[in-house]
Amino acid sequence: MSRKTARETALKLVYEFIISGRKNELTYKNLTSSEDFSSDDLSYIADVYNGTTDKYDEILAIIEKNTEGYRTGRIYKVDLAILVLSVFEICFYKGISGAVSANEAVELAKTFSAEKSYSFVNGVLAKIIAGVNAAQ
Repeated sequence: MSRKTARETALKLVYEFIISGRKNELTYKNLTSSEDFSSDDLSYIADVYNGTTDKYDEILAIIEKNTEGYRTGRIYKVDLAILVLSVFEICFYKGISGAVSANEAVELAKTFSAEKSYSFVNGVLAKIIAGVNAAQ
């Protein structure tokens, strides 16, 4: 299986968390058992799902700090899920560069969101990456 499919699965789980406000182990089991994921893919999905839900408030604060004129409640939920996943990867997950995470987020937005959402997602993530790089 590919990392792309694993990332899409993680996105679905993060989206459901945003909508419902809680983790759903049944959905997790259904989504992770429906594909032939490698152990690395399963580890990635678990790390991202658990990490985004554990650090959700902190991730929202980072997103809000980097969106001019947008509170997270005004962001399309699919875009928000993409941003949450990518901000977690950029700020807390080791092994994926910020540029790769942003590129994958743009591709997710092109696939799952509105026509111009990828531009918004890219702009927010570019600001976050610049802030992370400046802090290092």
